[in-house]
Amino acid sequence: MFNVRSSNLGSYKRSRALRVCQNRMESSMLNNKLQDKIKLTNIRSETKVEDVTYTVKKLNWVGHTISKKKKWTKEVIVWCPRDGKRRKSKNQMGR
Repeated sequence: MFNVRSSNLGSYKRSRALRVCQNRMESSMLNNKLQDKIKLTNIRSETKVEDVTYTVKKLNWVGHTISKKKKWTKEVIVWCPRDGKRRKSKNQMGR
């Protein structure tokens, strides 16, 4: 979709700019204006376009996995994005 190297997308500002650009492109694909105030979830369900940040995270993960010395083909094919926070440690000192 975009001709951008995935290694340059590490910063929050760049990923946010890409998301905003993608959202505007999708709404223009449906001839919606900003004044119509249509939710992004509705626009995304109509266009069925994958999120840019999801794709960037996946490409970064694939590059990381390929650099390992183990067999990586199965790991690359089956990718589960980890959205959310890590669980708390059971060993919390002083609490």
